[in-house]
Amino acid sequence: MKKASIFREKTLMATGCVAAVIIFLFAAMYFMLAKVVEERAIMRMNEGVNTAGAEIVNKLNRDSVYLNILKDILADNDSFDQKSLTETLDYIGPFFETMEVYILLPDNTIIGADEGILKNDGSLDFKELAAQGEHVSDREVSVMDGNTEVLRHYVPVKKDGETKLLLYGVTILEDLPGIMNIDNIYNASASAYIVDRRTGEFILNTWHEGTGSIYDFEGSTFRGGETWDTVVERVLSGARGYVEMRPPESDDWMYFYYMPATVNQWSVAVSVPNREALESVYEMRTICVAVFALILLTILIYYLWVYRMTRLTMENAVEQAVLEEKLHKAEAAERAKTMFLSNMS
Repeated sequence: MKKASIFREKTLMATGCVAAVIIFLFAAMYFMLAKVVEERAIMRMNEGVNTAGAEIVNKLNRDSVYLNILKDILADNDSFDQKSLTETLDYIGPFFETMEVYILLPDNTIIGADEGILKNDGSLDFKELAAQGEHVSDREVSVMDGNTEVLRHYVPVKKDGETKLLLYGVTILEDLPGIMNIDNIYNASASAYIVDRRTGEFILNTWHEGTGSIYDFEGSTFRGGETWDTVVERVLSGARGYVEMRPPESDDWMYFYYMPATVNQWSVAVSVPNREALESVYEMRTICVAVFALILLTILIYYLWVYRMTRLTMENAVEQAVLEEKLHKAEAAERAKTMFLSNMS
């Protein structure tokens, strides 16, 4: 009986130890997998912001090539009258798929392909812009529509060392998300930003209406020991990285990934809600919880089975001991009876 009790205790203890080891290994595997999946999500955001930044640079480079071709064509003209300039713009216009092309004359007159002479509201100054050479503007307002924000790519047209015309292409800011392929990042749940590092203002911001500035995020809550001041300093210094944050007046956490662009003093950023960025982590967690519950149930069933079997073993051992004791007593009584009868005879 004592041996059966010891066997029962050892069996249950061994079962508990095996269960503890299985749970520990499963938990370690879960945290390792969660880390790997999260790192892959971060890599995916990295690829997204790289793609967004590269698409902007590629677009501006293509625009530069086409504008310089048009510049050479215009420079070869003998005259710069409105008719010849308009005909040239009409001819070359179809090659510019993502922007419209205009010409600014020294008297600040604007010529368009279809519009002819446009009214200059005074925001474009030929002398000032020509002095800057070829360059891309920051956020500006369209002279045709005061409610439309645009980027302008300026290219001076020179002849005999003198700037005769200023050629420029206009890109509507609302078109930039499509150029950046934002809809292909996390099922169109990502937001895109272009930050002017000199002022902190957003040249592009698809997270909410209006552009605003990076200072609109002041008061955000950060994870990982980050602070508002250090994050802003890194973004405006042209650093590269990401932060997990919850903007003010928002209940949703998001990843904010940023990197410098090779245009002006811009940085490109992409933000993705946590629920989207870590969707694969949540799916894995659900699967792991289900598997973990199944393992626990299996261990519990096995433990109860072992408990029952060891209890039956103990009960059998007790019954066996009782039977042996009864048999021993019966044999002793039989021997005593035999001895008594032998003595009587």
